[in-house]
Amino acid sequence: DWTYSQFHKIDWVVFHSITNKKASFPNHLFVIKWLNHILPLQARQHRMHLSPSAACPSTCGSLREDELHLLRCPHPDRCALYPALVTKLQQIFQHHHVDPWLRQLLLSGIAAVHPATPCNLTALTPPYRALANKQARLGPHALFYGFFHRDWITLQEAYLRSQQKPTERNQSCHAIELLAMHFQATARAQWDLRNHHLHKGQDTHQP
Repeated sequence: DWTYSQFHKIDWVVFHSITNKKASFPNHLFVIKWLNHILPLQARQHRMHLSPSAACPSTCGSLREDELHLLRCPHPDRCALYPALVTKLQQIFQHHHVDPWLRQLLLSGIAAVHPATPCNLTALTPPYRALANKQARLGPHALFYGFFHRDWITLQEAYLRSQQKPTERNQSCHAIELLAMHFQATARAQWDLRNHHLHKGQDTHQP
């Protein structure tokens, strides 16, 4: 039911540059709501007179809970999700022989929302800087949406070949999809923990 003008407002080149199979990810309904700014965050609920306060339910001190705050909440329990993500990524890095510079780019994506995450981008060569720019075009939260530019696979494939590692079974694609799923799962974990705080430990079924 889109109009012609609505259809052409979408940057389809960027859309088709995303590598993962979004619909196969377990959190795609959450991502759709988050991506379209319809999650019932406190700032939105307060504006619609559905909540008495716009403050973060994790009692972190923030007076406004919006999309920008969701991944950046400084509550200790929520910050702890990022070292856990790094640990999971490190396991994938080792098992799938992930390109060292791709590792640093991924860690920098976590550092953007959790500055305590160590990363080093000082010696990136042009192909990796180009990937960083292309990924940035997908949006500041793209990694946590599970949206990875196709060049992640291209560079990982080139690295595996340079190291004489197997590539005949889509190893590069599989590794990047695993990484994307863990980023997306961490974003969903932030949402679940936020809801846990909102409902003071009661079960929540908000998607």
